[in-house]
Parts: sequence; C-alpha cells; structure tokens
Amino acid sequence: PLGVRNSLGIISINLPRHNIEIHRELIEILIRSASIAYDKFFLLEEMIATQREAAYRFGEVITDRCKEPRNHIQRLSLVSYILALQSGLTEEHAHRIKTAIPLYHAGTIAIPDEVLFKSDTLTDEEWEVMKSHTSIGEEILSGSHLEVLQTASVIASTNHEKWDGSGYPSGLKGSDIPIEGRIIAMAAAFESMMMEQSAAHPQSKDDITHYFHQEKSKHFDPT
Repeated sequence: PLGVRNSLGIISINLPRHNIEIHRELIEILIRSASIAYDKFFLLEEMIATQREAAYRFGEVITDRCKEPRNHIQRLSLVSYILALQSGLTEEHAHRIKTAIPLYHAGTIAIPDEVLFKSDTLTDEEWEVMKSHTSIGEEILSGSHLEVLQTASVIASTNHEKWDGSGYPSGLKGSDIPIEGRIIAMAAAFESMMMEQSAAHPQSKDDITHYFHQEKSKHFDPT
C-alpha cells in the first residue's frame, strides 16, 4: 500500500518471489520515489488551487470596489477562456487567463471615487487619472513568481491597447500587444454589449456582430 495525503495507492510488481527478495532494496527505493513523486504532484495541485482562490478573493474585492455585478466577471472569464482556446492557446494557458481575469482591474483601487464613479464626462485631467489604472495594475501585480499574477499583470497593462496603435497606455500596435491583452479587449467589449441587452435599449446580435466586423484591424485583432 502507498499512502499519500490521505489517499491510498497500490504498486503491483509482477516478478517471481525470489526475484523480489533479491531486488527488495531496489524495489523499496522505487516505492519511496513514487511516494515522493505523488506527494510533489499533490503539493503542486494545492499550490495552483491556492493561486486560483487568492485571485478569486482579491477579484471579489475589486469587483465590489467597481460596483460591478459579480456574474459580470464570471462571464468575462468564461468568454476570455473560450476565445483563448479558439485562438489556438493551450488548455493550460487558456485556464490561466480565465483565472487571472478577476484581477485585471486591480489598478482601479487607486482611482479616486470622484473620478471612478463620475457620471458626467471626464475632464482631460480626470481621464489621464482614469487611464493610469492600467500602469498601476501592472505595478501591483508584477514581480510575482506566481504565473497567474504574471498573466494578470500583462492583462492589466494591455487590455486597453488597440490593434491600430490608438489605445493606451503604451500605444502598442498589432502583434506587439500580448495575446492576453488582445483577448480581453474583445471579451470585455462583447460582455459590455451583452449586458446592455438587459438594459432599456438592448443591442441585437446583428448589431454586436456588425460592431466586431467594423472594428476588425482597428480595435481588435483581425484573426
């Protein structure tokens, strides 16, 4: 029997008994090595789960701060995950993007309420303050060895860039924009328009489709 982290496994060795006795020391090394390998595997799984939990909890704080519905972030994460897979990214990469999405507006915690929640048009000065949430978010999330935070940092700093270079904060153009930023730009626009479907003046599916065709190679990655 091989017990690892409250689990139970069995190693079956198909050898004559005398061979087992001859190689008992080697077999015991094999069993110990297998136990260590399983232990490391479960430790890695726990670490990944901890990253996801931390991202989700911090994401809830950001969502509450921005006064956004929590199901908005859930939908945005799912749409981003689907787009990532459709764009050819691996399952692991797509899932990392999905996990990082709740953190992508981390920089908004540093934006004053009078700017973040202003109902009237922002002044030029206020708009510059608002745009700074991208670089602030990058600074908050960067420098970590955790992959989910590294991905969240990239998304935070590039989700407002545009394919034609007219976005912010860096005016990146085309494929210079990381794929994570290109994906969330589309997902956020789609989610925003879908949310408006439940508003007083909902947009039709044709309107949404037309918008994306219109913004192809302008705001969004044409591929």
